[in-house]
Amino acid sequence: MRSVTDPVPMAINNPFNTTIMPVSFRWILVSIMASNTAAIMGYDFYIVNGIGKKIAKRWKKKEAAV
Repeated sequence: MRSVTDPVPMAINNPFNTTIMPVSFRWILVSIMASNTAAIMGYDFYIVNGIGKKIAKRWKKKEAAV
């Protein structure tokens, strides 16, 4: 039985149906996920909420003028 911490890679089609990824590739994936999360949070905070606030201000100005 192969140990999980064994540094020798195995073929993708191994009997355990697992894929061994290099550590550098795992860090690349983690950085992509973190940057994607930051981009989504920034989009929601600045774009979605920012546009909503601007529309609400316009409606308040229109109601105050009437």
